[in-house]
Amino acid sequence: MDRTSGTTDSKVLIDSMMKNKDLYLSFSSGNLLAWLKLPLRSDGLHYTEDVVMAFLFKCNVRKGIDKLGIAKMIAKLNHNEKYLVAAGKEAVDGKDGYYEYFFSTDFAEEPEILADGTADLSNVESIVQVHVGDKLAVYHRATKGEDGYNVFGEVKKAKNGKEIPILKGEGFMILNDKVTYVAKWTGALTMPDGEIKIQKILVMPEVKITDKKINYDGVVYIKGDVHSGSEIFASSDIVIGGHMESSEIKSGGNVIIKGGATCPIRGSITAAGNVSAKFFEGVTVSGKDISANFFINCKVTAKGYIRTYGRAGGRRVDRVSAFAGA
Repeated sequence: MDRTSGTTDSKVLIDSMMKNKDLYLSFSSGNLLAWLKLPLRSDGLHYTEDVVMAFLFKCNVRKGIDKLGIAKMIAKLNHNEKYLVAAGKEAVDGKDGYYEYFFSTDFAEEPEILADGTADLSNVESIVQVHVGDKLAVYHRATKGEDGYNVFGEVKKAKNGKEIPILKGEGFMILNDKVTYVAKWTGALTMPDGEIKIQKILVMPEVKITDKKINYDGVVYIKGDVHSGSEIFASSDIVIGGHMESSEIKSGGNVIIKGGATCPIRGSITAAGNVSAKFFEGVTVSGKDISANFFINCKVTAKGYIRTYGRAGGRRVDRVSAFAGA
């Protein structure tokens, strides 16, 4: 249908298009895209690039005009097709700052529950050892957002990314670049409440009665067994990779005994934090939260809860002193 009354005058043609501009011009994506459809003229003459550009200008389309696309449209015009003649730019928000860590931050606090319902402590409280100068983390700064605009030239404001606070804790330092964190000394790394904490660590293959009494300011990690008659005192965590037998353990942090504890003669475990083991037999245990697959003939005092796994059904009792019998 011809909406120009057959005129060949560009001005009259543009005026006619303006009177019916909604039939020619449409917008989408929040005015980010402008589409043009040109009806067939009765005089058979083609629309020109100048007419299209003048029409777009009168319609206040100012940004992102595709002049090359308009030239191609005019050259091979399909009167029933809509053509994309202008495109704005989406606003791109900046990214928040973040830390890239060079150690596993997945510190397992709960044991894996096996098919038979018992707990496997092998994945709990694994020691992360670091050495002086080890790279711990790199901070990636927040980025600025990039403003966008629609085809009318109206600015679409972008949000800038937000910086996050510096890492807190002890045992590390920040290099001159203000983004790289390295270990200040050799020790065991933990992240209590999201803070990096590097403490001195004593690592031993096992502890026997012939060894001297262990009294250490830091973390004690025994890879193997603690044999009968041993004494271990530590200001922080004590982790025993094997079995403990008839020994005295005192910790200013948590105690993990992956192979369980058997104390037929004597033996006690006292911790300011949590205590967990594969099992406890004949042990006096005192701590915050205490857990094991089972307790046999034990005296257990928990400031938090006592939890058993397996056939015991994961029983949990809050803030009690309890005696667990066979």
